[in-house]
Amino acid sequence: MYSMGYNKASSLRVVRLVMQETGTYNTQYVRPYETTMTQDVVNVLTDRVMRSSDQRITGTMLSGLTGGFIRPQATPEAEIKIVNGWTEKRIRFLLELEVTFNVGGSVTQYVQGYTDFPGVTMNASIAQDMVFYVNSIIQTRKVHQQTPLGIQTIENVSENTHVLASNTWQNMYQPGQQRLLRPEDVFSNISLNHIPGHESNNAYGRNTVHDSRTALRQEAVKSRRSNGLAGTYASSIMDSYSLASSLTEFGETENNILSKSRGTVTEPVAAVDPFLSAMTSITGRVVSNHFTFSELQKLDQNVSNVTNYTVTGPTQMSSVHQSGMTAQWGGTDRLTQVASILSQSIPAVMMDLMLNRVMFKSTNHDITGQMNTVIFEGKSFSNMDLTRNFELFKHRLHNEILYDITFGNSISYSIDMRVDLLGETHLCISLEGQPAFDFVTPSFADNLIVPVITTNAQTVSQLASDFESLTQSIKEAVGGSVRATTSQIITTV
Repeated sequence: MYSMGYNKASSLRVVRLVMQETGTYNTQYVRPYETTMTQDVVNVLTDRVMRSSDQRITGTMLSGLTGGFIRPQATPEAEIKIVNGWTEKRIRFLLELEVTFNVGGSVTQYVQGYTDFPGVTMNASIAQDMVFYVNSIIQTRKVHQQTPLGIQTIENVSENTHVLASNTWQNMYQPGQQRLLRPEDVFSNISLNHIPGHESNNAYGRNTVHDSRTALRQEAVKSRRSNGLAGTYASSIMDSYSLASSLTEFGETENNILSKSRGTVTEPVAAVDPFLSAMTSITGRVVSNHFTFSELQKLDQNVSNVTNYTVTGPTQMSSVHQSGMTAQWGGTDRLTQVASILSQSIPAVMMDLMLNRVMFKSTNHDITGQMNTVIFEGKSFSNMDLTRNFELFKHRLHNEILYDITFGNSISYSIDMRVDLLGETHLCISLEGQPAFDFVTPSFADNLIVPVITTNAQTVSQLASDFESLTQSIKEAVGGSVRATTSQIITTV
């Protein structure tokens, strides 16, 4: 057991460590968000905001509109690198921890990721130098609810984030600098345009300002999984600007409004995460996205006794994905773009609903032409009844994802998916009656394919410029009127 001193968490205990050998995979690609600002987008969104009861901007409000404004790029930006390459096997892991706080109470953390090589022998001996890379951290809390069957314990998600870091980062001037596009980073980029005398490029073709806030460095940062859902991502940016504008005092500068907007959408801080903070104290490094097994043993010496390594036998290995078995991810066609959107957005919806595994089929090929989704299997971290969760999943799948992909259900589709957030995402997809193609994503490493990372400065600039133009255009169109509600004052944007 490890004591964290003056941090909010007093101790961490490893409940279990589950490991399993992976297959090999096709090369994955960076597809950051891109935006297309048109007057139609402004007109439709303005109308929806004005007709809403409280004039807040939500992901549901953007349903059917998101696909025309923001989406992952159709053309891949670059190949994604993973330690030792995608064609090498490794271990995927799930580390469950119980975190106890000084003030009382506890939470559960599920730390999920992959290793650099398959450093586990058949008799479950673990290489001390095998490096574990953190892909995501899910934090849950247990609440007690009175039900007709008595008091039952319900587990719900309090935080669900990817962990992002660049282990090759050297300095702010190195070629191929990776930049973050999380909502808070968009506001940071917009604010640069309001620095007096700042220009994006000087006479020598170099940036006059290097913003370290948006650089992806070796220090780990967090990004909410919901950032992979374009509607939620866009609405959080626009709504936070709306709220910041409504709460500012008369004469407030635009820089102050942007600063308050950024504060509203700030991601959870990796440096104060109980597990990452504990490992930082042990390793003496900056807060990072990796650790070795020997370092984990220093956190809790009992970890070896609660480790379960699943040996993949010959029969199971025949069903594990191998590089080249399915479609490549480097295509620039609509089908590959849609497959990329599904592989990023559906896990975001799943984790909101406490689902870590789901198998379903969805199509609009039936006689009614309406979207129809059937869930064949589902699993949760919790032991709760998932009936309601499955219905919510289908509703959000239709309204927040498929409605945009099909341009308002105007094109036909057939989707067959098996998503395991701790393993692989298998997708068989057909659009407009064309032949179906199979795609596979290693879900255990999906922090590498999030759409909020780019190496293209123009992508950063365009995204910030379009969001600034959109928020300003809507604000001016509505007239900047202010009206009071019982709970808050909201400016129409």
